[in-house]
Amino acid sequence: MHENDSTAVILFTAQFIIEGRVFLPPSARLTDFLRESAPFIAVTDAVISDHKRQELFRAEFINVAREKVELALPQAALQSSPK
Repeated sequence: MHENDSTAVILFTAQFIIEGRVFLPPSARLTDFLRESAPFIAVTDAVISDHKRQELFRAEFINVAREKVELALPQAALQSSPK
């Protein structure tokens, strides 16, 4: 899988913030992918942090239980919070 075939995402669970890349089929939206995906989401180039943004570890590949994901967004959609 090449980086161009994947989408950078941020997944929030009750315990972790997971930043990495997921493979989306051509013209698929992240929402549709998550709704229709298998019980586990394959994430590559993963950075796992706690909710205080303290990095816990990195992994080339992890599986994330879809039912544990509370919030998901493409990294490109992330905006700075107002000051």
